[in-house]
Amino acid sequence: MPDSPWSHVVPSAVVPVVVISACGLLCLALYNRLAAVVARLRFFERERLEALVAQARTRRHESPSPEDLLRHDTMLPSLDNQIARVMARAVRLQKSLIGLLTAVAVLLLSSLCSGLGTVSPALQPLAVVFFALGLLAMLVGVLFALGEMLSALEPVRLEALAIDELAEALGRMGTRESEV
Repeated sequence: MPDSPWSHVVPSAVVPVVVISACGLLCLALYNRLAAVVARLRFFERERLEALVAQARTRRHESPSPEDLLRHDTMLPSLDNQIARVMARAVRLQKSLIGLLTAVAVLLLSSLCSGLGTVSPALQPLAVVFFALGLLAMLVGVLFALGEMLSALEPVRLEALAIDELAEALGRMGTRESEV
């Protein structure tokens, strides 16, 4: 039985599918990571709102304690900074997912052109172009994910630094009170 051009359609269309599978696994991990980052943002926003309300209540008292004023004046800027940094992480994750999903779409086009290229050879060069573009989009997505990963601990470092500064300032206040 002679080999028909159609018998090569599926095997030639499968090559981009392997890369699509890798993109899918990366997308799954990054969607989960984005969900965690968004949850962290919501937590910071609630914490910031509570701190703002507490600050307003503290300032309405005739003589707010220096400790309360210091705590609010230290923690609110820290929360604002952390929120900005976590938001930047969320944006990088979003860009990473956009790159990976674009890669999937372009690789699907490559697979389609590759498969149909066995019947219509004019589509083979287009399949190669789509494959290269898909790999490039995947690379962009992975680079954004790498950037996000490199900045993942920064908000925690900022929070620890703010708490250390607050503890040191409160310690100095306690030392002054005990001297009096």
